[in-house]
Amino acid sequence: MFGIETTAVRFDGAVYFVPDYAAHRPVARTILNRRYVEPALHTLVRRVMARRPGNVVHAGTFFGDMLPSFARKTPGLVYAFEPVVENYLLARAVVDANDLDNVVLLHAGLGAQLGLATIGTSRGERHLGGGSRVVTGPAASKFLSQKASMLSLDQLSVENLSLIQLDIEGYELQALRGAARTISAQQPVIVIEDNKKNCGELLTRLGYVHVAQIERDHVYVPEALTADFDDL
Repeated sequence: MFGIETTAVRFDGAVYFVPDYAAHRPVARTILNRRYVEPALHTLVRRVMARRPGNVVHAGTFFGDMLPSFARKTPGLVYAFEPVVENYLLARAVVDANDLDNVVLLHAGLGAQLGLATIGTSRGERHLGGGSRVVTGPAASKFLSQKASMLSLDQLSVENLSLIQLDIEGYELQALRGAARTISAQQPVIVIEDNKKNCGELLTRLGYVHVAQIERDHVYVPEALTADFDDL
């Protein structure tokens, strides 16, 4: 598919195209075993959509392993972002094969502003798969890389935004900075993998409270809405 060696996997009424270049990665192995990655996250999406139906932002799409599930649970649109071209192409194939007509898939990453970034996709002979990341400075020379477009969420003026979910390999803070106006206006639930532990201060300034950690993900809700999500 697109010249990329893949394995087609079908389960729970959906088909996925797992790239051979990332078969060693945990996400790929889980889908190859016909299981959802982070099942508690999928449950969280369902709960949020039941209480605040609307649109979702999902960044770090990889080959689309979460798209069928998220799309089924979302009454609005799923805005999905993937900057790595080979990952994007396979995610596009998932959208098409599963007729996910409420998914808006963008070949771009989320950051603080419009621009270009260098994405490290391989280190040595192994593709980083979903671990591909923005690299800068001297460290960039250690990676095989590609240029990718970066957008800010504030530029897109997404309305009726209920949930932001970010798993973008340490770039979450920049994406949140580029979404500050949208977050203030729309007050979505925010779910982030924050391995650098540098997002809490900004979210506190925006009036958010950390209410849960679900596997690797940290869940923040607006302080005024904590009672609505006290079971998360």
